[in-house]
Parts: sequence; C-alpha cells; structure tokens
Amino acid sequence: MANYLPDSFTTSTKSSLIEEGRLADASLQAESLVNTMAFLMVLKSALELGVIDTIASVEEGVWLSSSEIAFRLPTKPTNPEAPVLLERMLVLLASHSLLKYRMAGAGENGRTGKWRGAHLKDVILKGEDAFTSAHGMKIFEYTASNEPFAELFNRAMSEYSTLTMKKVLEVYRGFEDVNTF
Repeated sequence: MANYLPDSFTTSTKSSLIEEGRLADASLQAESLVNTMAFLMVLKSALELGVIDTIASVEEGVWLSSSEIAFRLPTKPTNPEAPVLLERMLVLLASHSLLKYRMAGAGENGRTGKWRGAHLKDVILKGEDAFTSAHGMKIFEYTASNEPFAELFNRAMSEYSTLTMKKVLEVYRGFEDVNTF
C-alpha cells in the first residue's frame, strides 16, 4: 500500500510527528469532532426513544422531571437507572438550547431538574437565539440573575478554559522568556 503521508510526517527528527502549531489545531479539531459526535448520538437516541415527542406532547408551560419523562416514553424502560441516564442526555440537549431546564430542588441524588421543550421555531421564524426565547433574557443576564446556574456556568467555563490553556502552553513557545515579578 502506498504511503500517502507527506514527508514532513514521516521524516521528522522532532519528537513529535506534527509541528507544534498543527498539533494544537489537530487537538482542537479532534475535541470538536468528539463533542459533535456525542451530541449527535444523544440527539439520535432522544429521538429514537421518543424523548423529544414526549416533552413536546405536554401542555405549554408544563415542566417534567426526567422520571416523569421516562414514565411517559412509548417504550417503558426496565432499567431502574433510566431517569438518571436520561437526565444526562437532557443536560446535553439543554446545553445546545434544544430543551429548557430549571432547578426543581433536591432529589435522591442531589439537585434535580425539570424539563420542557425549547422555542426553536423562534430561532427560525423570528431570528431570536434559543436561550433568549426560552428564558426571556440573554445567557449572561440569566447568569447574573440565577446564582446556582452562575456557579455551574462559571465552573464549566473555568474548567474548559484551563484545559484549553494547558494545551496552548504545551505547544506555544512565546512565553518562554517572560518573567513575573
């Protein structure tokens, strides 16, 4: 079989096969691909299970817990952990503004949420972003008005930024001669 890799990949004397800048780009592309694939798999599963239809079938303004959603699915789960696993799926879908989420108090496993459909039609018909349509304000306004959400949001942003900066510092050499006082 012919080798289709460029010479720079196969004859490099560096410890890395890819130039440092390209390695960072490849890492970010891989992370983006994994996140996209995870989202698509969760969305496909939610559609196949009837989760989206179940949530859409309730009256406007009604919020459902993950247990209530699991109970209303067309095929009833036999797995006792189904509501917990469903909650994880719902969180990912809500992070993409496909569903709305609100805290509903403490349950058996800590905080529990309630779910309802998002206003995606408003995104298409009115040009509104889904978060504003769902919550009546931009995400940063909502963050300022909701302390538990703000803590969770800030922690998520901080952890993601830390991970990203570690990757940048692994390959970027522009800070090597910088001193702090």
